[in-house]
Amino acid sequence: MDRLVRLPEGDAEHRFLDERNSRVLFRLLLLAAAIAVVLSLVFLGSEAYPRMALPLANLVLIRGLFLIRERKVFTQHQRAFLLGTLITQFLFWMLYYTDPFGDLGNFASFHPLDLLPPFLLVLFRLPGRHLIIPLGFLWLAVIGRHLLGVATTEQQLIIGLLVGYTLISWIILAVTSALTRGLRRDFLDDYRREQRRYRERQRMRDELDDARRMQLSMLPRSEPRLPWLDVAGISIPANEVGGDYYGYFPIDDERQGFAICDVAGHGMASGLILAGVRRCLVLLHENPTTPIDVLKRLDRMLRHTTGGGRSFVTILYAILDHQAGEITLAAAGHPPIIAYRAITDSVEEIGSPALPLGTRLGSKPEQLTVGVASGDILVLMTDGVAETAGLSGQLYGDQRFSKRLLSLARAHDDARRIREGLLADIWNFKGDAEQTDDITLVVIRLR
Repeated sequence: MDRLVRLPEGDAEHRFLDERNSRVLFRLLLLAAAIAVVLSLVFLGSEAYPRMALPLANLVLIRGLFLIRERKVFTQHQRAFLLGTLITQFLFWMLYYTDPFGDLGNFASFHPLDLLPPFLLVLFRLPGRHLIIPLGFLWLAVIGRHLLGVATTEQQLIIGLLVGYTLISWIILAVTSALTRGLRRDFLDDYRREQRRYRERQRMRDELDDARRMQLSMLPRSEPRLPWLDVAGISIPANEVGGDYYGYFPIDDERQGFAICDVAGHGMASGLILAGVRRCLVLLHENPTTPIDVLKRLDRMLRHTTGGGRSFVTILYAILDHQAGEITLAAAGHPPIIAYRAITDSVEEIGSPALPLGTRLGSKPEQLTVGVASGDILVLMTDGVAETAGLSGQLYGDQRFSKRLLSLARAHDDARRIREGLLADIWNFKGDAEQTDDITLVVIRLR
């Protein structure tokens, strides 16, 4: 049904009936093939072995139909193949139990097996205008044989046979048409119900796509262009709308602000909160202030706009001062900066613990100032990095991340190559496991 709801109603109904009829047809063809095999063996062991050509020819036809059943020519013309195959099989069936090249009287006489093909049509769900084609063929074939027999053998025409077979044909037509209408009605009820759901899912998907594009548009389109700074950032959401954000906030030629945050959860709600946080950061940046003051103002905004504790945000805001050779930062529930020190060739963490923003208890972040030097590498990240799980369930962890950063810092002096090396290691660790959280990295190298 998921595939059919994408089609217009008329096309979906046509496809549904054709596929249902094709399944019935190929089950009957398996039975027809078994009958053809048995008859071939019977004819082979009797004086009528030349008639073995009939079931063998039918076996070839059935084999050909099975070979093309998945091809485009069959799927596009299923109903035509169905009607043609039914007529062909009915013709083979009549030739099996009659001898058209033998005694004409036996060929033209009534046989109880003449009644089987019309009743097989009840298994199919065909509109009346299409059902009348195989029924008309059967009527002409049976009645025509008897009329031929009367003309040549001077037998009296049995009016009852003509009336009886015609009556049977009309009954089959009425019953099958009624069953087809009932199936069509049930299908259309299901189709319209599922299409309403499909349209709703499509609407939600479109809204999520719009939200995703909007969220991606909030991320920096380019890196800071300062002669003393080399930056490479990236955010990879786990769902259509992620909860991570990073941004660059230039202050002057010697100072550059950075922010990275993680909204609890995923989806539209997180995206809306994230948009609010980003807007507040932009407004606060218009009046330069300290990182601790930025976080305090954001905390008040979140507690007033999210219902007091129903959603919270982890954030780290930092200002790099090239002239002073230091970084000033404040963090609220966010992972610390992982810093590579070029002078000591070592990795350390820079940060201080505090509750996330937006909680009922209120966050009390502390401001921290640390010296930095040329060649140092600072990595801001969200907890989705360390909490990336492999197929075994083991977490990537901060320790592995620090070791990988140390090796990359020794090998490369380009922030983008270091970022790509970190991501490659995370992805190799994750393997085919599902990404369960957003992954955001900002690599900063001081020149």
